Amino acid sequence: MKHAATKSLPVKAASDVFYDDLPRYRSTESQVLKDFNGYEDDGHPMVCVTGDGIALAEENRAILSNENNVAIWFDTDPAYNWEMTQSQPKNSGIWSNPQAMELNKPPVFALANGWDGDVDDVEGKEEFKDMCNERRETFEKVADVRIRVDVIGIKENPVWALEKIVSAMYELFGVKDEEEVAGTVGEENLSADLLTFLEGARLDKYHAKALEWCNENGAVSLDEVAENADDFAEAIGLKPLERKRFDKAASVFAPQEA
Repeated sequence: MKHAATKSLPVKAASDVFYDDLPRYRSTESQVLKDFNGYEDDGHPMVCVTGDGIALAEENRAILSNENNVAIWFDTDPAYNWEMTQSQPKNSGIWSNPQAMELNKPPVFALANGWDGDVDDVEGKEEFKDMCNERRETFEKVADVRIRVDVIGIKENPVWALEKIVSAMYELFGVKDEEEVAGTVGEENLSADLLTFLEGARLDKYHAKALEWCNENGAVSLDEVAENADDFAEAIGLKPLERKRFDKAASVFAPQEA
């Protein structure tokens, strides 16, 4: 038996769809969110990561605002966003990683609008900032949790945003006994989180002393370490320059203005 030849449709990258047919891109984006919203969670939390353009459509905003969903907004200042989309990572002078230098390519929407590789493009920067501010206003209406990720500490190590997210989620869901909840999860992860924090400030040699201080004082999160900075720094024996690095790293855990 002869079978008729079939011709498979060419697969098109999302970036190409964005360039060539923006309405189709937005429609597909909405469909993906709608499909995700219909999945059965089987008692486990599920996460869908989107860009800020997802909130442009009313149907998407309705899903994000649904009482069964939690919308977490990673907010940045438009000027900082512009710098990040136009600039390559800086070379420390000690070593360079050619692959890492590719990570900060301008996003596809910047390329599509001609905003690429020219940090001094004044007109483009203003258009970009206007677009970002418009989307920020939209997200303010639908977000349940807002985290600033352009502050000192999180910029250098995004993992530190996790502490902010956990605290915000506690507040959102009205968890009263945060220490009890943190005791179940936090004790298992505090050592690793503390090491990551200290490595970022080039203080990892103090990890054992820092963990000992946490155990003695009942600290179960990096927030508590930052809140008791003076006692912590004195107990582990930080020198003046080391204390400056510690304070800079710990500033990410200070309350941020909305």
